[in-house]
Amino acid sequence: MYSFDESALVGELEALSSRARIAFAAAAATRQLGNYERLAHASEASSEQRPREIATQLWTDLLAAAVDRAAWSAKLDEVMSLLPEESDDWVIAHALADDALSSLAYAIRCLLTPEPQEAAWAARRAYEAADQAAIRVLGVQPGLPSTEPAIKSHGFVQRELARQRNDLSLLCADSVDEVQRQAFADELLTDQEAASLA
Repeated sequence: MYSFDESALVGELEALSSRARIAFAAAAATRQLGNYERLAHASEASSEQRPREIATQLWTDLLAAAVDRAAWSAKLDEVMSLLPEESDDWVIAHALADDALSSLAYAIRCLLTPEPQEAAWAARRAYEAADQAAIRVLGVQPGLPSTEPAIKSHGFVQRELARQRNDLSLLCADSVDEVQRQAFADELLTDQEAASLA
């Protein structure tokens, strides 16, 4: 069974190239884009596809090794402006969208300054999204000794952690293209899984 160990992850990320760290963060964010898009679609937001466009550009710039720092600082501000505001009608979809956009923001920050911690934070938000979805599906109270094993072993959580481990393995072999391909192909939650949370 996989577990999320942030300090160990930071150590593993330190051993990778800057390019690989950015790819790791971008993959964690990319897998969550659907979580934001579902909320934006439901609320008829005009920005539904914007995070995906930004993530796609991040991958393009990463692969081309061309980073316009001013443009990416502006994109970071744009992503932060899309974060859902907390309100009385805050639901699981808001939390998942918040995790998705936060991961994307950390991936952009990693592009600007490829620190291992930024990449780890992007992965943490993906893990937290899977954790929140598992809590919702299981209908349990988090943080209790009796419920934590069920949450940590849930398929959503284990699947995301397995993907993060796979990303690290591929990036150790400098397979950035494959990490990108898998990140766009493998959503953290499918539409059907997300619908089961409502």
